Amino acid sequence: MGNCNIRGNIPEEIGNLKNLIALYLDHNEFNGITPTTFGRLQKLQGLRIQNNNLEGTIPDDLCQLVRLADLFLGNNKFSGSIPACLGNLTSIRRLSLASNMLTSIIPSTLWNLKDILFINLSSNSLNGSLPLDIGSLKVAATIDLSRNHLSGGIPTTIGGLKDLQSFSLIYNRLEGPIPESFGGLTNLEFLDLSNNNLIGVIPVSLEALIYLKYLNFSFNKLQGQIPEGGSFANFSAESFVGNLALCGSTQFQVPPCKTSTLGKSRTRIVLLRIVLPLSIVLTIIVLALIIGLLSYGILLMETFTRKRPTDEIFDGETCLRTWTGESLLDNSIIEVVDRDLVSREEMDFSSREECLLCILNLAMDCTADLPEKRIDMKNVVSRLVKIRVTLS
Repeated sequence: MGNCNIRGNIPEEIGNLKNLIALYLDHNEFNGITPTTFGRLQKLQGLRIQNNNLEGTIPDDLCQLVRLADLFLGNNKFSGSIPACLGNLTSIRRLSLASNMLTSIIPSTLWNLKDILFINLSSNSLNGSLPLDIGSLKVAATIDLSRNHLSGGIPTTIGGLKDLQSFSLIYNRLEGPIPESFGGLTNLEFLDLSNNNLIGVIPVSLEALIYLKYLNFSFNKLQGQIPEGGSFANFSAESFVGNLALCGSTQFQVPPCKTSTLGKSRTRIVLLRIVLPLSIVLTIIVLALIIGLLSYGILLMETFTRKRPTDEIFDGETCLRTWTGESLLDNSIIEVVDRDLVSREEMDFSSREECLLCILNLAMDCTADLPEKRIDMKNVVSRLVKIRVTLS
C-alpha cells in the first residue's frame, strides 16, 4: 500500500494479520504513533513505513519480530533513542532510521548485527563516539552515519570491512586522523568524510582503492601532500577544498609541496628529548614499586599518542592501553602515534616507525594486567638505551 496518499493513523487492528510476511505502507501520509500491535506479526520479514509523518518513539515491540530482514522507518518524526533491543534481531539485513529526530548514542548492540548489509542512521541528532566494534559488520556494503553529532576518532577497525562499498560520515564532529587501515577497503566505491574536524595527512594507502569513484575530504583540517596514484588521478579540487594546509598537484588547486629536511631533524630531536631524559631519570629515581612502573607505562602512551586516558574516544569497553595494544596487533601504530613525530613521506620513516613500535611495546610491558607479568626496572632502562641508540 505504498504511494497511495493514505492519511490518518495506522490502525492497531493491523496486528491481527498474523500471517503477514511483508507490510509496505511507505510514502503515504500516515501520522500519529506506531501501533505496538506490530509486535504480533511474528512472521513478518519486511516492514517499510518510511516517508510518512509518524511520531513518538520507536516501539520496543518491533524487537519481537525475530524474522525481520528489512526494517525501514526513515523520513518520519520519530524521536528519542534507538531501541537497544534492535541488536537482538540478528536476521536483519537492511536497516534505515534516517531523517528522523533520534537522539542519544548509537546503542552498542547494533554492532551485533554481523550479517547486516545496509545500515542508514543519517540525518538525526545521534551523538557519542564510534566504537571499535563497528568493525564487526564484516559483510556490510553500505554504512551511512552522516549528518549527526558524532565525535571522537574514526576507528581503525573499519579498515577490515572488505565488502564495504559506500561509507559516509559527512557533517559530524569527528576528530583525529584518517586511519591508514582504510587502504584495506578494497571494494570501496564511495567515501565521504567531509565537514568534520579531521587532521593529519591523507593516507597514501588509499591509492590501493581501485574501485573508488567518489571521494570527498573537503572542509576538514588535513595537511600534507595529496596522493596522486590510483583513483586520485580522477579526482578534482572539489574533493579537498577547505583544507588549507594541503599541497600537491595543480589538478587539486593547492600549492606545490616543499621538500625540506627540517621535519626529519625536528622529529629526531623531539624523540631524543623525550627518551633520553626519561632514561636518565629512571636510572636515578627508584621506580621499582608497581604503581611507579604502571604510571610510567601510561606516561609513555600519553606522550607518544597525544591522548589522555580521559579522552572522549575511550569508554567503558576501550581504554588508552587496549587502544594502543590493538594498534600493535594490527600493525597500525602509525594511526595512533602523534602525527608530529612521524610521517610516511620522510626518508627514514621505517627506522622511526620501528623506534616508536619499541617504545609502545615497552609501555605495554610496563602496564600488563598482572603485576608479575610486568617488566622490571632494570630491563626498562636497558631497552630505553637501545631505543636511544637507534635515534643517534
